[in-house]
Amino acid sequence: MNTFENLDFDIPDLVKKIIVPLRGKEIDEHSFAELFEKLLYLQGAIKDEPVISRRIAGYLFYLYTQLEIQQIYANNEKAIAIQDKRTRLLTYLRQIFGDIRENS
Repeated sequence: MNTFENLDFDIPDLVKKIIVPLRGKEIDEHSFAELFEKLLYLQGAIKDEPVISRRIAGYLFYLYTQLEIQQIYANNEKAIAIQDKRTRLLTYLRQIFGDIRENS
């Protein structure tokens, strides 16, 4: 099972596995599934924590921006698949980092 400490290494490793095929507009379904599982765990693990690892935050931001960029240059079918992953990642990011609308 996951541990909070392992996430600081597991998430960056998964992002690296996802980025390489993404540059060719391909989706690594297995790595995305693992990443989303770890993000679900992270969401629960940091529920009352005021800070999150800068390393994790940086890699997640990098992945999100790469999904955004690659979607622009993909054909319609691949752009839809990339958009699906980007939207799902954004949902996790909002749950992990908090939606700023909650504090408005």
